[in-house]
Amino acid sequence: MARYPGFIGPSYTLPDKLAAYDQVVNWYPVKVESGTGPAEYVYEPAPGFDEYVELPEAPYRGAFTINGATFAVGGENLYEVTSINTAILRATGLSNLNNQLVSFASNGDAGHQIAMSSDSTLYCFDVLTNTLTAIADQASSDVVYQDGFFVSLDPNTSTIYQSEIVNGLVYDEAAQRNDTPDKWVKMLARPKEIWLFGSASTSVYYNAAASDSSAAAGFVFIPNPSVAIPYGTAAPESPALVNGSPAWLAHDLSVRYGNGYTAQRISTHAVEYAIRSYSTVLDAEGSTSYDEQGHQFYVLSFPTAGATWVFDLTSGLWHERTGSDGGAIDVWGHTYAFGKHLVGDRVSGMIYEMSQAFATHTDGVSGLRRVRRAPHLVKELKRATYSWFQLHMEVGLGLSSGQGSDPLAMLRWSNDGGQTWSNVLNASAGPIGAYAQRVAWRRLGSARDRVFEVSVSDPIPWRLVDAYLELEVGTS
Repeated sequence: MARYPGFIGPSYTLPDKLAAYDQVVNWYPVKVESGTGPAEYVYEPAPGFDEYVELPEAPYRGAFTINGATFAVGGENLYEVTSINTAILRATGLSNLNNQLVSFASNGDAGHQIAMSSDSTLYCFDVLTNTLTAIADQASSDVVYQDGFFVSLDPNTSTIYQSEIVNGLVYDEAAQRNDTPDKWVKMLARPKEIWLFGSASTSVYYNAAASDSSAAAGFVFIPNPSVAIPYGTAAPESPALVNGSPAWLAHDLSVRYGNGYTAQRISTHAVEYAIRSYSTVLDAEGSTSYDEQGHQFYVLSFPTAGATWVFDLTSGLWHERTGSDGGAIDVWGHTYAFGKHLVGDRVSGMIYEMSQAFATHTDGVSGLRRVRRAPHLVKELKRATYSWFQLHMEVGLGLSSGQGSDPLAMLRWSNDGGQTWSNVLNASAGPIGAYAQRVAWRRLGSARDRVFEVSVSDPIPWRLVDAYLELEVGTS
């Protein structure tokens, strides 16, 4: 019996399906770092979601954690979310016309203020007095905090505004983009820098006064004269920090990562082919960037297209994820609080804890479908006869009752490059405690070019190590 070459791998489908038609959904490859395992990579299940708390007003529009306190916006209201699964109303009256994510920043204990850009309006919330103040005459899509100042972006005029020192109520300094003609549409802060993404290029600003005591007072942030990044963004909500550096959907529909000041291409031709096939990418969201089990993920969702692509910075590989309806994952607006990854529902006010510990479900109830469409099996187009296909996987994890008490793995195949498919054949992955169960299929016919696809949907934590084949290749 031989190993299935490349069975554990990334999603990689090209326009010519005969060249590459690989897909992995709701699993991600993990390298066995010891080098002593039965395979170099194995599949771990993508995380699921368990209900944490529901905001009284919907929809959830993002959350922010500072100094152990977590704040979330539902509809027009600001809530404090606690470690005991409650939501306390802190303020009302945030503008909300389009159910967009809210941008947050805070000056911490120095000013006890949280600045928020909500529906193009800038607000300042005093944590001690529960006072919410709208900042007049300033449109704002994003706000950050850097070196004692709040900085707000008006994408309509490509202008950034600087607050007074540790005071989010007054913005008395401004600077308009003049290095290139494309407008700034998104702003992110990383330590000692502000990245401003335009539609065709990106600027990096820093605090000149902090490094030069002779610098003039006033607007202290200036562009780094040594940095020129010739990639803007095609989707203003796609930039997100991954391991402290930005990742974003670039204007050429590649995905880029800020490796220093180099816009490193991290997308593959296959990922770019998929993105270019979508009717729109303007609504793409990179709103969920997190680390789990030693892996750092950039989650890029396309709500209109119903697709979610995930880049694993640790392995450098891409996989896909779906929600309970088979479309783009249903959550956004990540924050890390109380030792948990919290995200919210796009439609309701529900906040979920996201974790691999909940890999069996997507909303506390529904199961999650996982798919591996493996690479082509072809050898000079000679006919091969398949007598045995076996999965090497964790077995005996069946539930005590109901769906999943005898979990099933499903196998089908295509002999014409994915144009048509066989009927689905099921194999048991073993009821609870059946740790010697073999997940295998026999007498699978012949083909000159075959693609196998494995899928599962029962609510157990499916893990795959490898796949093996018995086949005989003919002479013609």
